[in-house]
Amino acid sequence: MADRICEHVRLLEAELHYAPGLAVHTATSGRLTKLTSVFLVIETGECTGVAELRINAGYLTGLDLDTTRQRVVDTLHSIDWTAPISTLADHLSNDNSMPSLMHALLETALLDCLARLEGVPLSNYLGGLHQTEVETNQCMFWCERPDFEERAQRFISEGFRDIKVRVGIGEFTEDVRRLLWLSLIHI
Repeated sequence: MADRICEHVRLLEAELHYAPGLAVHTATSGRLTKLTSVFLVIETGECTGVAELRINAGYLTGLDLDTTRQRVVDTLHSIDWTAPISTLADHLSNDNSMPSLMHALLETALLDCLARLEGVPLSNYLGGLHQTEVETNQCMFWCERPDFEERAQRFISEGFRDIKVRVGIGEFTEDVRRLLWLSLIHI
């Protein structure tokens, strides 16, 4: 099975737009109203491996959106897709010359494909345990106070107990008010 060769390789792009008035703020990114990602899809005829890479992360990579997109395309064109998937994955695991973002995108899609060929979850394929439920947290993006309270109450009703709150965007006193309010309803 691992000697399977890619029959089709596709690169798709999508934008995830946040709800009106909602934006991500970080110290390095500033205000972001959407996430732009590419999805690498590798098909063997028997299975499909998929990976995603966020490409509007210039604040982390130093590359603008168009440059990142072009580097992904160039990298995909440089690969000999006639080689078996297992060979491509082995080569990538030892390749330190490729930029880490491209490496992660390719390796994830190839390993996902290999795991599916063996009929096991990727977590098992990588030597870990497969879990159907994992505790996670939720992030409160900066928004107007009524929206903040509505979202926080919704997240808590959905079972989230660890909530990350973005601060430092508005006034310090408003940050304190929000955190105090959240601590009272969260307990």
